[in-house]
Amino acid sequence: MKHNFLFYFVMSLPLALKCVPLAALFGPRKDWKEVSLEALLQHQGKAREMDPAQPLKTPRTRGKTYSCEQCDKTFTHSSSLKKHMRIHTGERPYRCEQCDKTFTESSSLKKHMRIHTGEKPFECGLCGHVFTQSQHLECHMRIHTGERPYSCEQCDKTFTHSSSLKEHMKIHAGEKEYSCDECGKSFNQLSVLNQHKRVHDGLKPYECEQCGKTFSRSQHLEYHMRIHTGERPYRCEQCDKSFTESSSLKNT
Repeated sequence: MKHNFLFYFVMSLPLALKCVPLAALFGPRKDWKEVSLEALLQHQGKAREMDPAQPLKTPRTRGKTYSCEQCDKTFTHSSSLKKHMRIHTGERPYRCEQCDKTFTESSSLKKHMRIHTGEKPFECGLCGHVFTQSQHLECHMRIHTGERPYSCEQCDKTFTHSSSLKEHMKIHAGEKEYSCDECGKSFNQLSVLNQHKRVHDGLKPYECEQCGKTFSRSQHLEYHMRIHTGERPYRCEQCDKSFTESSSLKNT
């Protein structure tokens, strides 16, 4: 059954803790409508010790720590060190019986199994979109909030996903690791290579609903639609002449 991923806003808490996923705090109950501040503080183990107006602090574990002999990373539990060591040993003891893919942790296998079962227990409370993992829902929420936490230090362009920033950085580095098998042309992003391949395959999956003309890229269809709509979003500041594409403005 889907868990309705509701959010409880605690206005007296710091910004980073205002939006708290109830399913993560109190288990997969589907009927949560609200939770008291006292219950939230009890979850943190601070109900009697803490002024609600003060920021919540993550409790520090005292006592014995366990260190990795290969990279000096430390852990508070021996089980955590054991899981970590699989990075160095390459051990992946959890295997999917349907596709033989292996994992270092049982939780990763459990998440993977949702691909085969089709289970999507995490639902966006704003648009109803469902996801197999809570992290995917978290990333999706940035569409609604407009949050773009990953910023390029070279050009200040921002992204919703760290993977998008990583792909973007290849532009600055000049990396072009994706090559076309047909003509040898190389690209810095796999998505751009896939678009390029349509030139050789003759694929034009994007069709104009008004005139039936087809295009290999969605961007080209977007440009074409301006012929029908009359939209000319690029305007010259010196003569007020407007254009359908930015390249036309630059070339005049």
